[in-house]
Amino acid sequence: MPTRFRLILTPKVIHPLGVPEGSGIGVRAAILEAVQRLDSATAGWLHDRPRLRPYCVTPVMGLDARDPAPYIELGVAVDELADGFRRVLDATREIQVGHSSFHVHDVLQTGAPFRELLAGAPIARTWTVRFLAPTTVRTAGPGPARSQPFPTPESIFGSLARRWDTFSPVSIPDEVVDAATSQLCVEEATVRVEKAKVVPERQSPPRRAQWEKGCVGSVTYTLSGGSRTPGNTLSGISALVLLGALCGVGDRTTVGMGVMEPVGLGLQTDRDGSSRATPGTRPARRRAASD
Repeated sequence: MPTRFRLILTPKVIHPLGVPEGSGIGVRAAILEAVQRLDSATAGWLHDRPRLRPYCVTPVMGLDARDPAPYIELGVAVDELADGFRRVLDATREIQVGHSSFHVHDVLQTGAPFRELLAGAPIARTWTVRFLAPTTVRTAGPGPARSQPFPTPESIFGSLARRWDTFSPVSIPDEVVDAATSQLCVEEATVRVEKAKVVPERQSPPRRAQWEKGCVGSVTYTLSGGSRTPGNTLSGISALVLLGALCGVGDRTTVGMGVMEPVGLGLQTDRDGSSRATPGTRPARRRAASD
């Protein structure tokens, strides 16, 4: 079941230079270290499937003074891993990202089974998405693979369809994929290209950091000929968008890239710490005050 966890953080010790740019690498390192220390079964699951990475992380978010609290999110596409991560997060009281540390104040959770996402996603004719961290999709074809930082419908929805097919026991209908990748167009876009650190620097043996470019901003997609498109196809496109909100989109999602948030579809955790659920999602589970 696609599941999204949000860890509400309270700063404990912040480095004088702040949380580093490209903190998704540090978030992944901290979560995997906690998994290794606290849950051998989940650590073994990940070890036995090194090429299958059905999870994504965000950088440390909400550090702007206008935000109520910093947070990080972890998205998981399969039940076996979601249950293990839940146990780890429930037992985690502090997390260190780079040279800064945070107290884990609360853990929120939302999600829905693939079947319910497909059956219960709302019918829409336009879809607005915020890319909250650099997002790119690596394209294949003649010649060398290349990254596509601009969020075209073909790249974004093609990536979401491949993610659905990889992890879902329920197939996404071909007509949904065809409509999303060949009939969608960009109606509005306010985006910029930023860099994300995807490989950290190392002292011994020496290694330079590696960076990847991706887009950040807001994009509205609309379906040409939408009035003639069946409702189940329109809701299927919404299901793909909701999957991206839960499990990320594009490349390098395990180091903080590809964070997307739909506008108006309802499956999101509000920035004040409350959770807004769509039909079929589980409500957030809060920690007891005594924790």
